[in-house]
Amino acid sequence: MKHLFNLKHMIAFITFVLVCTQGHAQLYKWTDAQGNVHFSDTPPSSGKAEDISDSVKRMNISTDLSSPSMIRRAEQARESERRERNGHAKAASKTANEEYCAAASKRLMDISGPVEFYDEYGERVKVTEQERKQKEKDLRAEIARNCK
Repeated sequence: MKHLFNLKHMIAFITFVLVCTQGHAQLYKWTDAQGNVHFSDTPPSSGKAEDISDSVKRMNISTDLSSPSMIRRAEQARESERRERNGHAKAASKTANEEYCAAASKRLMDISGPVEFYDEYGERVKVTEQERKQKEKDLRAEIARNCK
C-alpha cells in the first residue's frame, strides 16, 4: 500500500513538473537510501541523479486564459451567468411583489366601505369609522409606494 501511495505522489509530481517546467528546464530522477524515487528540476546535493529531460515528452498546455481572446470570452461568459442569476432573482422578486400587491389590493377592497373586523380567534373587534378610514388610507399609500 505504501508503494501505491508513493506511486500516486510520483504521478502527481511528474504531472506538476511537466506542466510547470520551462522549455529548457532539466528534470532529474534519483532513488534515496530508503528506495523512494524522486523527481526534481534540481539534482540532489549528495548522490547521483539521472538527467531524464530528453526522455520526457514536451507538452503544449492551453487553458481558457492563455490568450486575450480566451480571456475576453471567459469574462463574457461570467458576466452572462451573473446577469442570468440576477434576472432569476429579479423575476422571483417581481413574482413575490406581484403576489403581495394582489393581496394588498384584495385587503383594500375588503376594508373599503362598511366592514366588520375580526381578530385571529374569530372575535369581533370594534373599530370606529375613523379608524377604518385611516386603515384604508394607510393601505392605499402602501400600495402606491410598493405596487406600480
